[in-house]
Amino acid sequence: MNHCIKILLFCLALLSWQGLGAQLLDQRVSVQYADASISDVLSGISRNYGTRFAYSSDFVPVSRRVSVEAHNEPLRRVLDRVFEDQPVQYAAINGQVVLKVDRNRQQEALGRIEKPKIRPVQTSPIYPQEVSKDEMAAIRRQRERWEHLADIERRKMENIEGGVQAMPPPPVPVMNELPDDDPVRRLAQISLLPMIGTNALRSAQITNDLSLNILWGVSGGVSGIEVGGFGNTVLGDVTGVQVAGVGSIVGGDVTGTQIGGLFNICEGRVTGVQAGGVFNISGEAEAVQAAGLFNISRNNMSGVQAAGLFNIAHQGAKGLQAGTLFNISGGYTHLQTALLFNSTRGDVRDGQYSLLYNRARQVEGIQFGLVNVADTVAGMPIGLFNFIKKGYNRVEISASESLYGNIAVKFGAHAFYNIILGGARWESGNPEETAWGLGYGLGSVNKLGSNVLINTELTAMHIHEGGQWTRPLNLLNRLHLSLDVRTKSNLSFFAGPTLNFMLSKRIDPDTGLRGSGLPPHTIWEGNAGKARAQAWIGFTAGIRV
Repeated sequence: MNHCIKILLFCLALLSWQGLGAQLLDQRVSVQYADASISDVLSGISRNYGTRFAYSSDFVPVSRRVSVEAHNEPLRRVLDRVFEDQPVQYAAINGQVVLKVDRNRQQEALGRIEKPKIRPVQTSPIYPQEVSKDEMAAIRRQRERWEHLADIERRKMENIEGGVQAMPPPPVPVMNELPDDDPVRRLAQISLLPMIGTNALRSAQITNDLSLNILWGVSGGVSGIEVGGFGNTVLGDVTGVQVAGVGSIVGGDVTGTQIGGLFNICEGRVTGVQAGGVFNISGEAEAVQAAGLFNISRNNMSGVQAAGLFNIAHQGAKGLQAGTLFNISGGYTHLQTALLFNSTRGDVRDGQYSLLYNRARQVEGIQFGLVNVADTVAGMPIGLFNFIKKGYNRVEISASESLYGNIAVKFGAHAFYNIILGGARWESGNPEETAWGLGYGLGSVNKLGSNVLINTELTAMHIHEGGQWTRPLNLLNRLHLSLDVRTKSNLSFFAGPTLNFMLSKRIDPDTGLRGSGLPPHTIWEGNAGKARAQAWIGFTAGIRV
């Protein structure tokens, strides 16, 4: 039991880290620096606001000087200004801001500089070849010259004349210990804990084809297979397969398959499969997300979300959301199915299915639930109550041969709407002939012309007779067919025949006979078990607004 509690606390802590990541970059800061180094700016923010930054000075140009001023602005905006012309990107991971190379911006800045050709010197996929101190010094000088030429190219935007021509340097051996444009890549690594393994302190900078973390490991990226006995943390991208006994955290994108005994977290885009025993979280997903409890996509989801409890796609769900309890989508959605409810702020293409409640903007398919709510429905809402803002919503007053006064409220879509109705009849000076009732019904309306409709309705109403509350079964069932002619003021007149079927266990207190006294005439009478059945043809007419 103690182990289960520890694992639960660990998962809750991880969830809180994710929420803190967004809060970290959205915290308000005020800075004012003129011609200061990036290192001084970061140190000042860290000192004044308690924000930790993780970076390597080999990859982040912290000695560059910048001028930046901000008053009570989000941290992410300040960082955008600091690294406006630098090939640096940032992300909030595990309570700190991690800075790393932005490959796309780096390639744009160095587009006309030819990178020194690399002559491999490794004889082992893991350990580099030994190089003398003199060779090391020569390599560093060559690298510094190449960086100097790259800096000249950057300054051309400032109209500096007479710069040294950017000539590619001659090929030189490059060691893993020296910085490079691309993250260092190795065939394999083995680690026990973060920074305790074959890649040592450079673990967070290296992309591995094969990564084995006996307990938990940290790496810059994975292009192949990564297995963690407890967990994996990758600051960059994962391409291939990632498996962990407890869970994996990826700061970049995942392309392939991510499997966790408890959870998977990807800050970027997941393309492929994400399967977690408890939950999956992604920045965006074009994948199959399957979890024991829940799936969350912070942006769009394309594919399938299937969970034991619920699924959430903050921007939209262009696929299937299937949750035992509920599904929520922030935008355009294909299909949602759940036991309790489905909700989206956008349109639904294929439909929503639940037992209790569905909510959408425009529905092209079917809404099936106890209560369905939408702005418009091109398909059909099927439920006990359907509230369609731009649907078929009418109030009618009518008269019939058995109940002289009737009122009904109709709401839903043209293909399927609900009816709440009531009716009464009275005889002056003869309370035995008094009758009234309340009921419910369903209907559908079809156009015969621009202002002519035909309504088909089925209703059921419990009738109370003789001025008394009638407890036994006394049910009036009616099939209505009416022709509706609408005027320019949206007022319409309707009339049509009805087929009435009365099923009653009421016993007349005066005669002792079983049956209702409501029918004015009958075309058929008989017994249905202990109930008396009576049928007749009637007529109804009235107005609708």
